[in-house]
Parts: sequence; structure tokens; C-alpha cells
Amino acid sequence: MKDFFLKYWLWFALFMSIYWGIRGLILYTTDLVERLGTKRKKELYLLRKKGISWGILFVGVYEFIFNFVGSFAGWCCLYIFIKHASFTNLKLADFVLIILSIMGLSGLLPNFIKGIVIFPKAIATYFAKKLEIE
Repeated sequence: MKDFFLKYWLWFALFMSIYWGIRGLILYTTDLVERLGTKRKKELYLLRKKGISWGILFVGVYEFIFNFVGSFAGWCCLYIFIKHASFTNLKLADFVLIILSIMGLSGLLPNFIKGIVIFPKAIATYFAKKLEIE
């Protein structure tokens, strides 16, 4: 089974990464003005006047790449884990690879990493509200 997976992992990885990329493109593509908010509506008027689809195209390409790369990274983590892990002596790095690969294979790795990045800000905001600090 291990040899079969290592031989064909790239095909699995590309197929699933393209799937998650297209899924993200379809589900999360919004109008550029909606995404940036109403404050910047006047600044984007020229872009919208010349071609409404440009903003949607840019957001759609971003969503596709965001999800494709996240899924592919998860597949790469799984490959590294299967190729190099000693299943009799698992270490912390092996568990991190397992978590990252599960998140990537399920298409959640980009949002998981994004959550880790914004977590300190959310904690700081929470404590600032509790302590009534502006």
C-alpha cells in the first residue's frame, strides 16, 4: 500500500488540489467592492465601469490559488510523513505533519493557517475589550 501511494501520490495530489481550488473559486468568489467594503467604492468605480468581471476575476484567481496551494501542501506533508516517518517511534514533528496533511487533504489548511495567524490579534482584542482599553 505504501509503495502504491508513493508511486501515484502526485496524481492524487493534483486531482484533489484542483478540486479544492475550483470549490474555493466557486464558493468564495465575491464582487471586489463587496469584499473591500463600501468605504472604497468611489476608488474602484473606474475598475467597475470598464469591466465588472475584472474584480471578480482577480478574487476568483486568488481563491483558486489559495485553496489549490493549501491542498497541495497537505498532500506534500502526507508524502513526507509516509516516506520518512518511522511508525514505531513517532515524534512531535510526525504529529504536526499528520495534522497538516489532514487539514490539507480536507481543504481546510489555508483557513487553519489563517486562523493561527490571526489568533494573537483576536486574543489581544478580547482582552482589550475586557480591560476597556481602546
